Amino acid sequence: MTRYEYFSDLWAQGDVYVVVMLNHPDVVVPEFIRAQGKETETFVLGLTPSPKLTADEGGITAPMRFNSYFFDCYFPWDGILAILNDDVQIAFKPSAGPKPVPAPEPAPEKTKKPKSAKSGKVVPLRRIK
Repeated sequence: MTRYEYFSDLWAQGDVYVVVMLNHPDVVVPEFIRAQGKETETFVLGLTPSPKLTADEGGITAPMRFNSYFFDCYFPWDGILAILNDDVQIAFKPSAGPKPVPAPEPAPEKTKKPKSAKSGKVVPLRRIK
């Protein structure tokens, strides 16, 4: 089953909790939620908290109330880590997402010998008995 199918089944039973990755690039939530510095947040979705919710193959769109205003949130399926209700909990592995581009390696620093340095002869150390 897909995340969409799991969500649809649970949503037909009543309120559903979704655990969302806030650092996912396609997740849309109010900025004050991201500013809290959390990696994930749990949202309650259902007929009472989000009556105009729509879910499709791309994800969930839900106008949600935060304090005294509404905000159109969007949760793509690969940005959802868990879907649950009072009876069922379904967890998913995070999607791999794009691989970070490795930073270029710094060029080796050229070391200069101090002017007072003298070249010397390498000699083996003797064992002390």
